[in-house]
Amino acid sequence: MAVSRLRFVFKDAGTYYIDLARALSLQERRMHRQKLIYTVYGGQMASHTSASDGIETVKINTIPNTWPMKTAINRGFRLWKKATLGCVKECRFTKRHYRKIFRL
Repeated sequence: MAVSRLRFVFKDAGTYYIDLARALSLQERRMHRQKLIYTVYGGQMASHTSASDGIETVKINTIPNTWPMKTAINRGFRLWKKATLGCVKECRFTKRHYRKIFRL
């Protein structure tokens, strides 16, 4: 996979969630699955606010790269896939329409 640079702009103070798979899908114009493991080489935080106190806090959290987390992700993905395929069967779509998405 190629190295990509992403930029995120946050308007107000608060808690924000960055979805790397979604951002890469938009930038590269191809679908990136949520289940993939992404490596972030670095980051830069900049503030252009006119706050007089100058106190700002940035916390970046990720899940640990351990086997229980990978098992939980795989289990959640299987449940999502099962629920989505159930919906597809109710709506009478054929499997060939979703072969690439669900890898049937």
